[in-house]
Amino acid sequence: MWLKELTIGAILAYQDEQFEGETIHDMDLALRLFSEGRVDLSHLVTHRFTLDQWQEALETAMDKGKHHAIKIAFTP
Repeated sequence: MWLKELTIGAILAYQDEQFEGETIHDMDLALRLFSEGRVDLSHLVTHRFTLDQWQEALETAMDKGKHHAIKIAFTP
């Protein structure tokens, strides 16, 4: 950062939401919707591996762009 005179900026923001007549923190709302099965996130797991395939799984995780991976999971 110093040598190339880079500036790094970031924003981390959460807030309260109005949902079904209730004020709730947006992270709590997301977790509630997920736990109640009202949001399907299964499509985010793009690759599944058995434990025996751990090397391939790590290679995929380390180069997500090449493999078009979002989330990698191990299955029994």
